[in-house]
Amino acid sequence: GYETTIVSDEARYNGDLITLSGNVNVENSMGKVTAEYAVLKRDPDHTSKIDFPWIDLKNNVRLQLKDGGLLQCDSLHLDYTKMSSLIEGHPQISYSDTMGEVLADKAIVDYSEIN
Repeated sequence: GYETTIVSDEARYNGDLITLSGNVNVENSMGKVTAEYAVLKRDPDHTSKIDFPWIDLKNNVRLQLKDGGLLQCDSLHLDYTKMSSLIEGHPQISYSDTMGEVLADKAIVDYSEIN
């Protein structure tokens, strides 16, 4: 399913944005991501199946994928309406899995939904 669990030390909601800070932990069927700060933006037009399809994670972002891949970066911008992610590193982005490690300053990842 599409169930997502979100936990953080602090959370604020103003009707459009959920702002999370301190030990942010987001877990879904793809894996688990942790960061120090996150902002989730609501989709008032319901252009996707997800209520909050725009997610920005910042500071010490670590994404552990279910298939074993590990992404570490400074910021991760997820856009579920475009099925695209922008990943930025300061220092570099690091992605590693059983095949090795990839380093980059910036990456764009496009993906599609598999039923």
